[in-house]
Amino acid sequence: RHFRTDLAWWGYALGVDIDERGDVFDRLYYVYLVLIFGGCAVSSWAYALDRVREVFSSAPSLGLLAATALGVLPAFVLVTRGLRALRESPVRFIAADAAFIATGSFPAPVLALTMSVGPALKQGIVQGLIAYLLAFGAAVTGAVIAPLPAALTLAVLSAAASLLGDAVGCLRLSIPRGGARWAFSIGASVALLAFAALSVVVSAAGHLPIPLPGLEVTGANGSGPLLDLLTAPAASVVAVAALAVALALLALSAIRMDLIEAIEESGLCAALFGVRRLAL
Repeated sequence: RHFRTDLAWWGYALGVDIDERGDVFDRLYYVYLVLIFGGCAVSSWAYALDRVREVFSSAPSLGLLAATALGVLPAFVLVTRGLRALRESPVRFIAADAAFIATGSFPAPVLALTMSVGPALKQGIVQGLIAYLLAFGAAVTGAVIAPLPAALTLAVLSAAASLLGDAVGCLRLSIPRGGARWAFSIGASVALLAFAALSVVVSAAGHLPIPLPGLEVTGANGSGPLLDLLTAPAASVVAVAALAVALALLALSAIRMDLIEAIEESGLCAALFGVRRLAL
């Protein structure tokens, strides 16, 4: 239902009403929109690749920065999504969802999975595109890395990181209000920030002013052990396994989630959702 509502909103923005059965001219307009946006997407992607090749060819030192950024993409998603889930409910409901929740037919884990898969998919797509551009730039500077496999692996890992961030928020809503919840939120925030710092250090190992024993530059990528692990032959299998584990942890963390409080924290989202068309 949320997907169809979003689709109807985008259709409204483009002058299309998907709730009405259109005639031949409406279908031709759909084809026109697909061709226009498809052509824009292809030409924009080709331009982006050309610009990345030009920039990295003129500044080979950027290859190290790109390789380091590749290693921290999933950590960035986990930290940003986790900190957001500690501030507001990771499961966002709209006004129309209240009737379904009131029936009690949908357990909290099912609701959490349903509402978190969409954002995780978006994160995977966006981070995958960013990873491809970074890997392509690193390859231009001489790094031995295949952009497409690396991008796919990092896309799956980013989706798993998004789910894990939502799991942190579900755990927060499972703890009663009071000192225990505040302690959990503070501790989780510190842990997430520490994890982000650690991922940057490990990803940039071997290029830091202070040498770190056991984290020297390894492999052909020349950027430390983290990127070597992400580009290993078995990395795709590990990424899929991480995604499955993230889904399971999200379902487990939502078993005792307070749905009433999740609805309360979703009040602003529901209000904005109801007046989105006014923005157009």
